[in-house]
Amino acid sequence: MKRKTPNLGVSLPTCRCCGNYWRPAPGVNAAAAYCKRCAKSRHEAAATALGIKRLSPSDFKGGFLLPRRLRSS
Repeated sequence: MKRKTPNLGVSLPTCRCCGNYWRPAPGVNAAAAYCKRCAKSRHEAAATALGIKRLSPSDFKGGFLLPRRLRSS
């Protein structure tokens, strides 16, 4: 007589980008996230598409941090 394992139907989620199996961190929705390998490339692609840049020390001069479109330079 064969025994059934309790987690026979459980499998790791697959990445939406590369299709590899991965283990998301606790509290992360695996259907809406990417594996660590793909996450970095997806962030870079989004940053270039949206024109997002890192903040420089000159951005913090003055009393307020304004959105880039409202800054003089």
